[in-house]
Amino acid sequence: MEMKVPNFLIIGAGKSGTTSVYHYLKEHPEVFMSTVKETNFFALEGEKIETRDDDSDQMYHYPWSVNNWEQYLDLFKDASLNQIRGEASPMYLYSSKAAESIKTRVPDVKLIAVLRQPSERLYSRYLHLARENRVPGKFEDALDEKSIWWKRNDLINEGRYHTHLSKYFELFPENQIKVILYDDLKKDQNAVMKEIYSFLGVNPNFVPDTDQQHNVSGIIKNKTMDLLIGQNSWVKERISQLSPELMRRVKGSKRLKSLVNGMRNKNLSRPAMSFDMKRALDEIYKSEIDSLSNLIDRNLDHWKVNTEGAWR
Repeated sequence: MEMKVPNFLIIGAGKSGTTSVYHYLKEHPEVFMSTVKETNFFALEGEKIETRDDDSDQMYHYPWSVNNWEQYLDLFKDASLNQIRGEASPMYLYSSKAAESIKTRVPDVKLIAVLRQPSERLYSRYLHLARENRVPGKFEDALDEKSIWWKRNDLINEGRYHTHLSKYFELFPENQIKVILYDDLKKDQNAVMKEIYSFLGVNPNFVPDTDQQHNVSGIIKNKTMDLLIGQNSWVKERISQLSPELMRRVKGSKRLKSLVNGMRNKNLSRPAMSFDMKRALDEIYKSEIDSLSNLIDRNLDHWKVNTEGAWR
């Protein structure tokens, strides 16, 4: 029997629309997405999965990860013969070993990268951590090269797109790599998904439900409400403990999920990043943006600030 390995991988970047793309792909009848959204397998195969108690700085804390090949393959066992298989793990973009591991295990796999203006991606990551009460410190500390913001790979480092993507372009032919910009996804989700469906060889005319917002970042406004309906609400945990079957049905209800997500999103505030902070971060990423522009043959001037301080 043929092993059910993935046909495609979403390799990042985090907070760039990868969760939305994951869900839009999952809706397609010809696509099967792994039962664990971020397996991180090709980055963490054979490695110890750290607990939060052993990793207070959350440098390597990804407890949901899969680090065993047989367990990884098991995630795709329910895919039907007429479905292609995929997963989404933003860690693959910045991992030091993921690209070579993917080339060794699944050399013909197709790769999708969704990239967002790096300073804005970093700020969204900060708001995401704030939502989960896991912020590594003040956002202004991101300008301090000695801070945790420069040590953790999911913060400053993740936005070095050219450095990370270059490894994939060296190992894989260009026709196996699809680079999407968050700007385009935000502007016209259906058009971008049609591109992705075509790239993967499935019916490009399928129209996913793009009304629901996925994985929205923000600072919690009402903590009591968050305890009831938030990502880690005690209600959710209690139902999971008392009746896993009921929780499975709740998660399977599209209408209920949409309602809860809408309430969660309304309970989040998203203050704007200061212009001075944005300009300082853009300087950090300037050379990476220029190099990425050449790598993917795409004008990225709108990702930069001009000398007068106005947005391009």
